[in-house]
Amino acid sequence: MKICIINNLYKPYNKGGAETVIENIMSGLVFRGHEVVLITLGRKDEVKIVNENIKIYYIKVFNIFSFLDIDNPVNPVKNTGHGVSNNILLKLIWWLINIFNIYSYIKIKRILEQEKPDIINLHNLTGIGFLTFGLARVVGARRQACKSILTLHDIQLAYPSGKLIYGQENNFINKNILRYFYEKLTKFLAGSPDVVISPSKWLLDFYNNKKFFKNSEKYILKNPVAFSIMSSRRKSGPREIRLDSGLRRNDKKVIKFLYVGQVEEYKGIFLLLNIFSKLKNYKLNIVGSGKDLEKAKKFANKNNLKNIIFYNKLNTEYLNKIYLNSDILIFPSLTYENCPTVILEAFSFGLPVIASRIGGVPELVENDKTGWLFEPGNMEGLENIIKNININNINIIKYNCLKKAEEYNLENYLDEYIKSCFN
Repeated sequence: MKICIINNLYKPYNKGGAETVIENIMSGLVFRGHEVVLITLGRKDEVKIVNENIKIYYIKVFNIFSFLDIDNPVNPVKNTGHGVSNNILLKLIWWLINIFNIYSYIKIKRILEQEKPDIINLHNLTGIGFLTFGLARVVGARRQACKSILTLHDIQLAYPSGKLIYGQENNFINKNILRYFYEKLTKFLAGSPDVVISPSKWLLDFYNNKKFFKNSEKYILKNPVAFSIMSSRRKSGPREIRLDSGLRRNDKKVIKFLYVGQVEEYKGIFLLLNIFSKLKNYKLNIVGSGKDLEKAKKFANKNNLKNIIFYNKLNTEYLNKIYLNSDILIFPSLTYENCPTVILEAFSFGLPVIASRIGGVPELVENDKTGWLFEPGNMEGLENIIKNININNINIIKYNCLKKAEEYNLENYLDEYIKSCFN
């Protein structure tokens, strides 16, 4: 089978968990003898042959600026210090072009006609263009054996930013008529792909309640994990978890906390900093980048928070070392999340997770079994969890996390993916 995956970002432009998931899926499919073609955004049109079974098309898409620059602190249009993220007019124009981008439609159509895939698997299309939904259906209709698959990652088909902040559900931005018009338009453009895959029940229910994808077959399929404490059965193949790998003894009786992700206010980073400014005997490593990184560092310096160490975005090797030398991951997000890859990563390293009870997170984290949940934004609730953790009981919960990660291994995912998409 030849599978064409279309996603807006891929390395070296990757930003979040979706790109990690896609990379894992691609590797697994190739290991099982399939051919993979990826179409993604780039600075220029180019084709990269990763190996005989993976080909990547980077396409430069016409718009007033590239999606790759959407969080750039320098305005790519005027080359000033005022970035795109706060310029409402620029973003509105950009979104209109993004929705109806005929330029990218033509480019992708040519690639699909050349490659003739058996399956077209759409992921995140923001920045590539929403006409791609219809293109996948048209190609599938012309070639009856070709299926169109949509893998959901967030709520961006209903909310342009892809973010819905806890407590702000009914504010003007989320309730205005333009937002409703956008939702109706994307519902029409997305139509009903042959198959819709959601990594969480919460996200599938979200779109079902809004009557998206009425005629699609729908499946809940948690994102796969494939990380360093898994032992490779074959050099290039899927990996399995060694259940003793994450059970590390903490002789110093000091719990090491970890945050991995975007350093952004909506991710709860300042909630975390405020708590650790009071709990200076507790250690916290922060791994990631984002527009609020410098602001967060200034806060830490101003409050003399020597118990907090900042790392920029790390490559896999160094990130794995951080995981292996940590005890607990904290996921304090203030926005509705789907199936955060970082939580599954933490489980695969035997790390319990303290997380906001929001979106699809409670489907992963169970109180006192694989971690602890608190209400989003509740500083007192999070602080109490941190202070009341018994270090002597952590190994039991770590073992539970490793067992939980087994459920999300790449082998299981591919079995269900192939069953859902290939039949």
